[in-house]
Amino acid sequence: MDTHRTHYTVLRSDARAKQLDHCHGVDATTANQYIAALFQALTFAANQGAAINFKELAQHAETPNGMNEQAGREIREKGAHHAYSIASDNLLKRFE
Repeated sequence: MDTHRTHYTVLRSDARAKQLDHCHGVDATTANQYIAALFQALTFAANQGAAINFKELAQHAETPNGMNEQAGREIREKGAHHAYSIASDNLLKRFE
């Protein structure tokens, strides 16, 4: 499985957020750097322990009442994680 391609697909899926940042006065380069650094930091944090607790990792990235917490809540409410779950299940079928 090409995990880099999957990772970059997730980054690309955040294009709307970057576009909104740009519309609100943040240039595209700064928005790209922020999002790339966020994913890099989360990946680094996930690799620090033997067992990865994704719920704990997500909470680590969220400031109470902050933007990450808001985004996570909105993503969950809209069921976007369900699409990732379906895609993961379909990828797994290729290995069976």
